[in-house]
Amino acid sequence: MLPSLDPRQRCYAYTLCLDSGEFSYSCEHCDFILHAICANSLKRPLKYDSVKYYCDFCEEERISNDDIYYCEECNGQTTAHIECALAELEILVANVWSDNSSLQLQATTRFTELLSIECRAPIEEVIQAGVVPRFVELLDSLKVILFAVLALGNITGDSLRCRDLVLGHGALLPLLALFNKPVPLSTLRNATWTLSMFCEAPFDQSKPQTLKQHKHPRNQLARLIHSNDDEEVLTDACWALSYLSDGTNDKIQAVTEAGVCGRLVKLLIHPSPSVITPALYTVRNI
Repeated sequence: MLPSLDPRQRCYAYTLCLDSGEFSYSCEHCDFILHAICANSLKRPLKYDSVKYYCDFCEEERISNDDIYYCEECNGQTTAHIECALAELEILVANVWSDNSSLQLQATTRFTELLSIECRAPIEEVIQAGVVPRFVELLDSLKVILFAVLALGNITGDSLRCRDLVLGHGALLPLLALFNKPVPLSTLRNATWTLSMFCEAPFDQSKPQTLKQHKHPRNQLARLIHSNDDEEVLTDACWALSYLSDGTNDKIQAVTEAGVCGRLVKLLIHPSPSVITPALYTVRNI
C-alpha cells in the first residue's frame, strides 16, 4: 500500500483517478491499482477463471482471463466483474433511500433477490449498509411494500441476532398493521411468511419492549386462520402458531386464549398436507 504519485492513475474497480498522495493498493508487477476503500470492500478473493464468461451481476459478457469477483463458498457458481461487485451495493443503498418510488422499487426488488440467494446471501453486508430501517419505513409504501416485507423476512429468518436487530428497528408493529389494510394477496402471503419468521425463534422475555410486541402476533395469527382460506397464508400462519406454542405452559396458554383450537382441529382435514402438518404440530404442542 503506497501513496499515488501519478494523478492520471485510475482505480481498477471504480474508474476514478486517484488524488496525488492518496494511499492505494498497487501491484508491483503490473498497473493494477485499487482505492483503499475499494480494496477493503472486496469480500471475495480474486481468481483467474476460464469456465464462465458472464458477469452474474450485470449479466454482460466478460473477458475470460480477467480477474473476477469469485465466491469460494459456492465453488464459483457466482462470479462477476470486480467493478460490478463493488458498485452494486452502493448504488442499491443510494436508490433505496431515494425519494423516487421507481428507484425504491428497483432497489428493493434487487435487495430481495440478493437476500434470497441460497448459497450465501449477503445478509451481513446489507445490515452493515444500514438499509434495514429503510425497509421498515417502506412498509408504508404501497408500491414497494411487496418486496420490503420480503426483504425483512429474509433478514429476520437468518438468525436470532438478525431477528432481534429487525425487531429493534420497530418492524413488527407496522408489519402487523398490514393485516388490517386492503393489500393484494401476494403482499398478504409475504407478510404472513415474514411474521412466521419473527415467531420462529423464542422472544427474549427479559426485554420489556420485545415482550410488549410479543402480545400481538398470536392474536393476528388467530384472525388469519379464521378469516382466510388461502393455502399459503394458512400454512405460514399455522407454522407461526406452532413456534409460539412450542415451550412452557404459559406460552401454550397464551395461544389457546387466542381462540385458535377449534379452527386448528378443522384444518387437520384440510386438503393440503402443507396446511395439515403445521396445524398438527400446533395441536400436538397444545
